[in-house]
Amino acid sequence: MNGLKLVIMRTLFLLVLVLPLTCGLARADTVLYGTDPSAYPETTAQLNSMFPHGYTESTAGLFDVTGSGTTQFTIKYASQDGAYNFSVGYFIYNGTLPSNTASASSLESWAYNTVAGGKELFDERTSSPGATATINLPAGSVIGFYLIPNDTLADFLANGKNYNPFTSSAWPLFSIAGANPNSSDQAMVFSSGTSAMGNNGVLLSWEDMLRLTPNSQSDSDFNDLILTANCLQPVPEPSTYALASAGLLALLLAGYRIRQHKKSKHV
Repeated sequence: MNGLKLVIMRTLFLLVLVLPLTCGLARADTVLYGTDPSAYPETTAQLNSMFPHGYTESTAGLFDVTGSGTTQFTIKYASQDGAYNFSVGYFIYNGTLPSNTASASSLESWAYNTVAGGKELFDERTSSPGATATINLPAGSVIGFYLIPNDTLADFLANGKNYNPFTSSAWPLFSIAGANPNSSDQAMVFSSGTSAMGNNGVLLSWEDMLRLTPNSQSDSDFNDLILTANCLQPVPEPSTYALASAGLLALLLAGYRIRQHKKSKHV
C-alpha cells in the first residue's frame, strides 16, 4: 500500500509540472495554423501586427485573467471577413461542459445557459473593426468566448431553445471545442507574453460555420472574425486535464506493477 501511495504522490507531482504545458496537446478535433500558414493570409496579417516578436499557437479554448486583485483588460474586434452578421461575447467558465457533444439536448442546455450568463462584447450590426471593449474581472478568473454567427444575442435568448445545434446557422460556437457540436474546433488561438496590446496578449481567429456536420458549408478559412486581447493566458481545456491525468497515472501504475512483479520473483 505504501508503494501505491508513492505512485499517487508522484502522479500529483508530475501533474503540477506537466499541466502548464498541456495547452499543446491535441483535442479530438484540432485545426492548426502552423500546418499550412499560407492557407490563412488574414490570420497571418493579424499575427504579424499583434505579435511582432513572435507567438505560440495553442489548442486551448479557455483563458486565465492575469494580474492580481481586479484586472482591467481590453478586447479588440480586429477584423472580419464572414458572410454572417454576428454577435460575440465572453463568459466566465464554471467548470462544466456538455455531457455529450453529439446530443442536441445536451448542447442546447449548456449553450443557452452559458450565453445567457455571459456578456456581449460586439455586434457587427453596430460595431466595426477596430472597436474595443474594456473588461474588469478578478485576476484568476477563467473565461471563454462565444460567437453567434447569424443572429443577435436578443434573438438567440428569445428563440434559441428552438434552434437545432447541428443545422442552424445561428447556433452559438465556442472557443472551447468541447462545447461545440461534435466537438468541432472553431477558433485558432495564439498567445505571447508581449504583444501590440500589452502583456499576455492573445489572438482568436474564428471560423463562423460549423465544420463537423455531414452537410457543412464551412470553408475552414478561420478569418470570419479575429479578436485580440491583453492580460489573458490560454489554459488547458477540461478534456486535456483528464487526458494528462489519466495518461500519467496509467504509466506510473504500470511501472509500479512491473517493479512489484520483479520483486516477487526474487522472493
